[in-house]
Amino acid sequence: MQAAALPLRLRAAAAEHRARDKAEEAANRRHQGAARDAEAEERDDAEAEGAAREALGLVHLGRNLGVRAAHGLLDGLRER
Repeated sequence: MQAAALPLRLRAAAAEHRARDKAEEAANRRHQGAARDAEAEERDDAEAEGAAREALGLVHLGRNLGVRAAHGLLDGLRER
């Protein structure tokens, strides 16, 4: 009787082991997915910061050029 029960026990233990492996693999995939999401978000943040920095630089450049142009215009009017 015990000899007949051994294959059943082994089959149940193997099924339990496979279930634990699948659960661990699923947890690893979730962890890897979360890590990829975090990396993508960091890249997006860096790209957005770079774009904002560039836009702000252009605003400052435009302001400086505008001030110089206005001064040049005033100098031209004074010469008349």
